[in-house]
Amino acid sequence: MEQSGNTHSLNKRAEGDLKLIRSMMQRSSLFMPMPGWGIFAIGVIGSVTALLTQSMEDMDWIIAWGLAAITALVIAIFTSSWQMRKIGHSIFVGSPRRFWLSLAPAFIAAGLLSVVFVGIGQQPLLASLWLLLYGVAVVSAGNHSVKQVSWMGYGFLLLGAVFLFLPWPNLGMGLGFGGLHLLFGLLITRTRFD
Repeated sequence: MEQSGNTHSLNKRAEGDLKLIRSMMQRSSLFMPMPGWGIFAIGVIGSVTALLTQSMEDMDWIIAWGLAAITALVIAIFTSSWQMRKIGHSIFVGSPRRFWLSLAPAFIAAGLLSVVFVGIGQQPLLASLWLLLYGVAVVSAGNHSVKQVSWMGYGFLLLGAVFLFLPWPNLGMGLGFGGLHLLFGLLITRTRFD
């Protein structure tokens, strides 16, 4: 009878340990923030915006890219929410929440620095600023996601650094917010993270 009690106690402890391990694995699991087609759609927005803004003056250019950024954010939130609902999760809990919170500091910095750059007449540097800070945000958020997300962030960092020294900010924006999103949207879709 005593052995049966010990076995029952061991089984209960093992069940508790398994629940703890399962919970830890779920918390540490990698999160694919949005389906590849959502990232691809953001790339389409970036590519179209780059084409439309080729000959725009400073403030019109800034407004057009600002509208593109807002549109991209809406797409990102919608497609991420759709993906999480599909698997019965929320973007506000666990890895998804950590992913989105990792993006926020660099986005806030980009917004504040943009106001300063415009105020001091440094609009030509905005493209590099946005590419670099978006890269920082995506690399940081990539720590809570699949490795392709971080790779995309490093691509943005590289483009931002290169276009600090080149006189074609719109080309940098098109290659980054258009091209890199298109490329990684396809890559992520093909690797079936969706």
